[in-house]
Amino acid sequence: MDVCMDNKEYDDIYRSFLKAGVPDTEAPTDIGLASVLNMACEKFGIKYIFEGHSFRTEGVAPLGWIYMDGKYIQSVHKKYGTIPLKTYPNMLMPNFIKWTAVLGLKKIRPLYYIDYVKKDAMALLTRDFGWEWYGGHHLENRFTAFSGIHITFLRDMALICDCWDLLRWFVLDKSPESRDWRCSLNPANLIPELLEMVKEAAWLF
Repeated sequence: MDVCMDNKEYDDIYRSFLKAGVPDTEAPTDIGLASVLNMACEKFGIKYIFEGHSFRTEGVAPLGWIYMDGKYIQSVHKKYGTIPLKTYPNMLMPNFIKWTAVLGLKKIRPLYYIDYVKKDAMALLTRDFGWEWYGGHHLENRFTAFSGIHITFLRDMALICDCWDLLRWFVLDKSPESRDWRCSLNPANLIPELLEMVKEAAWLF
């Protein structure tokens, strides 16, 4: 089965996600791959999909950082994109219902049921198959490497910095003008959930 997507359209999707500043810049790839996999199952009459997903090593981030669906891809691209989505294999709700409820596609994840140790699996692949480690989680291609190392790192460091700066403000002097931290923080600009979390943590000191 051939699925051909226009490169300019694909680049425009990623450009829109970078402009949006959302944490999951690689979401279009995940959604696209899942859609193509389901499309292949539908075409060839396949009912079961074997996946290498492991709950021990994936899906441990906050739900707000990792939830994604086709409508999410559409909304980000609608606001920041410039090229109409024509060839991208999106997973919208009608298709999702067709693949799961109507066609009954099922995912089987063997790693959920065995004593899976990632480092042992990596050693086996290297020893028996000549596999080479590419340096880190999701560094198997250039964009996910850029997203995981550069974008995610800067976002997480900024969040940690804001939390510590805000916590010091609540605990010590509650005076933003007296801060000597490197962080530049305006509590009014923080998301409400972060502000409440730091307020609760302040009571521990």
